[in-house]
Amino acid sequence: MLAAMLIASVAYAGTTASGISGVVLNATCPGPCSIPPKPFPVYEGDNLVVIIKKLPERTLVARLFPKDGHFGIEVAPGLYRVKARIREQGDFSCWEGSRRKVEVLEGMVTNVRLRVTNICVL
Repeated sequence: MLAAMLIASVAYAGTTASGISGVVLNATCPGPCSIPPKPFPVYEGDNLVVIIKKLPERTLVARLFPKDGHFGIEVAPGLYRVKARIREQGDFSCWEGSRRKVEVLEGMVTNVRLRVTNICVL
């Protein structure tokens, strides 16, 4: 939803705004994963964090906390690392998140799909 609003606002304004939008999918398989795998659902929850860093400096650009698994942000053209993670309390985390390196071009919104997986679910 937010990603769609970002794209719509860029198109409507007629500006050269650039950005990143995406979705985080829950790749956890309760029990054995089916082959071929079913489509993963969007991750929904209060503990999702999407971290965006500018490359090559690895400067933090944003920490987003999407509750519906969708995210979007305007950024300057360049290279970025986008990472999904789950905030957990305690010393041990069962969640692993994916990360992607993306290039944002002038006037374009780059779409990215990330995954989180609970590795403690067997």
